[in-house]
Amino acid sequence: MKQIIFLFFFVSCSMGTTRTGGEHAYSFNFQKEYTLEEIKEAAPKVITTSHREPPVGKTEKLFGKDQRPMRRIGILLFETEIQPTRSGLAGEDRVYLAASGKQILTENYLNLWEESINVFGNDFTLIPQSKMKKAAVLRSAGEVQEDFIKTKRKILAADDIMILEKGKKTTMSTVINPRQMQDLSFLLAPGYDLMGGPKWSEHKKHLVNDVAKELKLDALILVKSDVSWSYPEGEMATIKLKASTIVPLSSYHERLEKVGDKSRPNVTLCLNSYLGEIKVPVKLLYPEKEGVFSQVEEELILPMMSGYNNLSQMMISRIFEDLRTLNGKR
Repeated sequence: MKQIIFLFFFVSCSMGTTRTGGEHAYSFNFQKEYTLEEIKEAAPKVITTSHREPPVGKTEKLFGKDQRPMRRIGILLFETEIQPTRSGLAGEDRVYLAASGKQILTENYLNLWEESINVFGNDFTLIPQSKMKKAAVLRSAGEVQEDFIKTKRKILAADDIMILEKGKKTTMSTVINPRQMQDLSFLLAPGYDLMGGPKWSEHKKHLVNDVAKELKLDALILVKSDVSWSYPEGEMATIKLKASTIVPLSSYHERLEKVGDKSRPNVTLCLNSYLGEIKVPVKLLYPEKEGVFSQVEEELILPMMSGYNNLSQMMISRIFEDLRTLNGKR
């Protein structure tokens, strides 16, 4: 019954949604260094953009030239599910990451996002996660993500990678955030699934509003990454990215007042949500011998990181192009 209610909730949230882009598969070559122009050109074809009009008001009026432009941006939520094993047992795949390895990759992914935002959104101001996580109001919601990395390091180590046969015990950690970031998930539901997507949202709406006020943010970005790899069929790593750009309710109210509407919808407003997926060829047949870590790093982790970098850059390109359009390209 719970699953039916949950499904109905998400179906209802997607009604009235318009989608554009995402009609082409991305032919990825991890050995090639793609230019920014190639990334921008591929982005509208690979990334699906979803938009739903606000419950009150029209987007073109609320974010037109007569409105205050959006400039200050922060990443509120950054979650990953990397080769999740909720049962705690290995399936058919032999390469697994410990919780520490998943958190290291999560932090590397976040670094890629912040670096790319500063490239593709150079006319915006990004409030880095190092400042975001210090916001006093954030400590009032959820819990601080557990620190799975017991030493001071930022790169994978041999202990982070496991070669396991089917049925062997592995980590049950699924939704992972960077260290010291606030975990906004709920039971088995990632925070993104509750807060993001092409909908106006009730979940954590006061937190979103208070964080935006404390850090003087015009909009916030939510990101969720799903990364997995298959063995033995295909030997592919699949990377799925979801992101949403949201506006707090207080800013929504100000914009409504600007157009003479005194309504006060008590929701967080989603400007756009984005979805992208690519598959990266990898090699997963490893001998049980010394040197496994270097092989996994070279033949799985590095191609996967390269693919993630390109997909995230395409998504970031779309996010900031849409923000510029809403700002009237001022």
